[in-house]
Amino acid sequence: MSKILYQQPSGILAIIMPSGDVNDAVNDVPAATTYEIVDDSDIPTDKTFRVAWEHDVSVAPEKVKTDMPKAKVVAHDIRREARDELFKPLDIKATIPSESTQAEIDRQVIRDSDAIVQVDIDAAVDEPALKLVLTDAAYL
Repeated sequence: MSKILYQQPSGILAIIMPSGDVNDAVNDVPAATTYEIVDDSDIPTDKTFRVAWEHDVSVAPEKVKTDMPKAKVVAHDIRREARDELFKPLDIKATIPSESTQAEIDRQVIRDSDAIVQVDIDAAVDEPALKLVLTDAAYL
């Protein structure tokens, strides 16, 4: 089945999935917007970095490419969310006088580990490398 790709003013890639004839669905593309009709196989199946996708209008075989700076923002958001979950039980323990010292030690271990992941995210050169960093850190 065919789909229609176009870049929205927000920078997010729009993917129209027609329920009928794709040529009728072209009317849903905003006026004066460049679009392309593509096959399902042109759309990545892994949507981890979906908000970082861009429509590649070059003659490259890929119709959808990942904007790495945007993908890194997504990766850092995933990292922060995972880190916050790890901190939650320690945040409570930090308020209990008999457990606060150990809680702070445990929180520092998380901070140190998170700092390494931060550096690895920033060093990633492509989407597979970025996904590997998050998977190795058990954030995905």
